[in-house]
Amino acid sequence: MAGLITDLIAVLNEQSSIYEELAAIAENKKEMIVKSEIDGLRDVGKNESELIGKAQKLDKKRDNVVADIATVLNISTEEITLTELIKCIEKQPECEELKMATTRIQEAAENMRAVNDKNRVLLENALEFADYSINVIRSAMEVVPASYDDDSGAEPPSQMSDIRG
Repeated sequence: MAGLITDLIAVLNEQSSIYEELAAIAENKKEMIVKSEIDGLRDVGKNESELIGKAQKLDKKRDNVVADIATVLNISTEEITLTELIKCIEKQPECEELKMATTRIQEAAENMRAVNDKNRVLLENALEFADYSINVIRSAMEVVPASYDDDSGAEPPSQMSDIRG
């Protein structure tokens, strides 16, 4: 049982590290969004995808370790949570380390969620501004005459004299 708890702690710490890296990437993305650095966002997206792949593998590994622990404790996998597990191993030496790993992963996940929420709002604002800009340009184009065949006597731009002087 102690070996399984140690494995779980290791997986939680690895996941926390990845979540912390993802939060740092999200912070960098925030700056890129503000500065409209599209190429930088593409590059960051590739790195982010790799980390997400690692996190998904660790999720599966964590699920397997938790399932093994649930079997040892004779608890169904649906009922076992980290909080429940901490209660079950309260008197074991690994309990404190598991508490710290649990707190770390919760904080890392919450930080990542908060930064991603800010980025989502920034992206929504950027899209709204882009839509507004497109609408302004469309409106301006509708006001400009489409042809110079009118009776105003205006010459097409290619035949006009140089306006610089």
